[in-house]
Amino acid sequence: MQALWQAHRFSTLKTFDRKAFQHSGHIVGMCGDGANDAPALCHAQIGIAVLTATDAAKSAAGMVLTEPGLGGIVAAVKEGRVTFQRILTYTLYAIHQRRRWWGSCPSLWLVASSVTDVVIAMVLAVGGIAMTSLPVAVVAGLLAATVLFAAARDVIKIPVLAHLRIAWNAG
Repeated sequence: MQALWQAHRFSTLKTFDRKAFQHSGHIVGMCGDGANDAPALCHAQIGIAVLTATDAAKSAAGMVLTEPGLGGIVAAVKEGRVTFQRILTYTLYAIHQRRRWWGSCPSLWLVASSVTDVVIAMVLAVGGIAMTSLPVAVVAGLLAATVLFAAARDVIKIPVLAHLRIAWNAG
């Protein structure tokens, strides 16, 4: 990780530097304590206000340090990385277990019973038994919409997994 630290800058220079770094694709974090720092704090990816900052700087910042000094920034970055790793680990575990779950016998029984429930509800809805009769097109349309939604959700996962550089191995 590369970092560039600049201290004692005028607020106009902070805004200019922030725009230049963001335009070149860098992630920008700004630290400030005064009302003149509020625009830079607000527009940075992470704005950090110190404990003694003005209310304007605290409200514009995404994070407010509650202890004196800048050591809280390092602690927050470390905690964020640990949290991200935990979320990523859980996501990979859930994906792996989902594939295992679909191959087990209890899950097949669950799917079979769910399909049976859907068929029974469709017969009751189309036949008008215990409810007002619905046209077959409405029931079929709702079923198709449900299936398409589930398929679209699975298709959306592919670019997300590719973005996170997670290999998707079937089986």
